[in-house]
Amino acid sequence: MQLLARRVVPDSDSEYKSFVQFDRIRFDCDDSNISFTQKFIAHYLNSKERKQMTNSMIEPLTLWHAIIVIKSHANCASTKSPLTLNDYASLPPSFGLKENQRHLCYSLFVKYERWRVSGQYWDEMDRVLYILKFGPTVFREDTFLTWADRVNRFGEMDLLNDEGEPLYPFFADIVFADEAQDFTEIDLVLFAKMSSSIRSLFLSADPAQSVELGVKMREGTVNDVFHSLLKDGKQQVKEVLQYI
Repeated sequence: MQLLARRVVPDSDSEYKSFVQFDRIRFDCDDSNISFTQKFIAHYLNSKERKQMTNSMIEPLTLWHAIIVIKSHANCASTKSPLTLNDYASLPPSFGLKENQRHLCYSLFVKYERWRVSGQYWDEMDRVLYILKFGPTVFREDTFLTWADRVNRFGEMDLLNDEGEPLYPFFADIVFADEAQDFTEIDLVLFAKMSSSIRSLFLSADPAQSVELGVKMREGTVNDVFHSLLKDGKQQVKEVLQYI
């Protein structure tokens, strides 16, 4: 992701971000990154907010997972922004948490964002949204049309390099994502937009082997991702999924 982010050139210099590794937020880590549990939970939240978390049975990892969902749901790839409170509260039960817990998590997410911006920190969801927002047209536009289709049907030759090959590192003929259970929904959307065809994306995943804290691949994750990309109806999604 870092290579993609480095190659992105926003129209305005004020939008440019370097994503310095030392400013990256992780759930828990040493001094090489910014610790969510130590810096945000333990030192930024006040005692009343931490007590609310305890009373609502919200563990730090539960809140971290909620923040990841809010910032990396497949719909975020279209809006280029986090879910609204209403959108988050309306997610199906498979995303976990009761209504009151989701409202609390969202209010803490809002505070998390203020803390993140004031400290000039970033998380992985910020980097992916940055790529989707300021990258090539394939990434930016809501309507899903692969780079190959854009080149062949509309002559968007800027998506190719001087040798006529897909523009590196943004595009490839085939994209294979191993250990896909450790990627978020917007990661999977990005992978689909990097491939030459929706049928040229290959995912290998086992949710039982997940090691990325806070990222949970649900039974319907892949289905939801393709529904967000292919908006022409369930039949088209069904036809695509049978090849995956």
